[in-house]
Amino acid sequence: MLGDRKVLIIGAGLAGVETAYLLAEAGVKVILCESKKLKRNEAQKLDTVAELVCSNSLKSLKEESAHGLLKKEMEDFGSLMMRVGLETQVPAGDALAVDRVLFSQKIEEIIKSHPLIELKELEVEKPLDLMKVEGADFLVLSTGPMSGKSITDFICQELWDQEKGQDAFFFYDAIAPIVDAETLNYERLYYKDRHQEKEGGDYLNVPFTREEYDHFVEDILAAKKVHSHDFEEEKFFESCLPIDVMAKRGHHTLRYSCMKPIGLFPVNWTEKPYAVLQLRKENLLGSAFNLVGFQTRLTYPEQKRIFQKMPGFENAEFITYGSVHRNFFVNAPLVLRSDLAAQKNDSIYLAGQITGVEGYTESAAMGIYVGLQILRRLQKKESLTLPPETAMGALINYLMTMERAAPSNCHWGIFPQLPNAPRGRKKRKEKKQMLFDRAREAFIKFREEVGV
Repeated sequence: MLGDRKVLIIGAGLAGVETAYLLAEAGVKVILCESKKLKRNEAQKLDTVAELVCSNSLKSLKEESAHGLLKKEMEDFGSLMMRVGLETQVPAGDALAVDRVLFSQKIEEIIKSHPLIELKELEVEKPLDLMKVEGADFLVLSTGPMSGKSITDFICQELWDQEKGQDAFFFYDAIAPIVDAETLNYERLYYKDRHQEKEGGDYLNVPFTREEYDHFVEDILAAKKVHSHDFEEEKFFESCLPIDVMAKRGHHTLRYSCMKPIGLFPVNWTEKPYAVLQLRKENLLGSAFNLVGFQTRLTYPEQKRIFQKMPGFENAEFITYGSVHRNFFVNAPLVLRSDLAAQKNDSIYLAGQITGVEGYTESAAMGIYVGLQILRRLQKKESLTLPPETAMGALINYLMTMERAAPSNCHWGIFPQLPNAPRGRKKRKEKKQMLFDRAREAFIKFREEVGV
């Protein structure tokens, strides 16, 4: 009887709540521990579970995107993140962005009201001792990339074959600032979504002239920054680079990334903007905007000084400034099995970003995956092997085969390539649709054969 079995989950982020919800819905008792009310890390702002700390975007919903595919698979498995995400959605073009306060609150309400989930406010220092006290069959560590010292030490000591911390790979991640919408000068700004012919849209745009852009880059390069400790190597995730790191790579790097003006030329303007910063609504009220792609290591005073020079930001007030933090993740091929159980102790699973995936959706997907694998074991069934042509299967395949420890999000580059795929820039959309169609076919066939 599944009702007699119990799973202990430490960490109530996206991965933790997905694992907890899937198991509880299947009839398994869950103890879900979260310590943030007792001790927040440097990125946390809310007291509720499933907090989105870096931005409010869960990325693309488009079918021809790998993220859109991953979301479909998660919905098929009953994802709590997707359900609540669509309920708390804010306008963001083709992306799924949410009111992150409502999103977190709603998920906590669902978790707390579930009869088979017990949410405990607890900082766990000895996971195996607590597992024994609770009488849990399995332990899931879903504490995220900013896991506390007790958890990272536990992983290094108990799940590694190396000396303590010797192979504890990490990278640095960064958070973009959020600005008060009422403090912006809208005479300098305009609404438009990229490549949309019509005026208006979900994104508010900040246009830069060449002179304004040149001065901005010069200011960024000369500004004071928060650097890592001397003993820590700075390794940033490529798709989440701080703007000062990008600016250092070349004067025009920002114009080809987070300030790309292509497709954002207003119909009634006579002069094209040289660079454009996009702002995305942070909540349903539209009272705050996230500076899209503007993760930064600049000190707070420097952020205020430089960003207030941007068009329309003359009197801008920031609700939160950007920041940089150290992220911890394991070298999956050395530490985990393909079902994300630890090689040294298969009663312990890792879920979420700590496994080596990058991104909200990917982390939640790994929570679902771990929940499915534990459920199979409780049912005395073989572990699942998702086809690598699927989004979740591609992520697992990447984790298990990566040649160097480097986090990855879900993108078409980690999928098996198509034989006889169409070539050329004009065929990209066609190729992506073919990858999407192949993945859906493989996913549906897999579910029918396995019965999940």
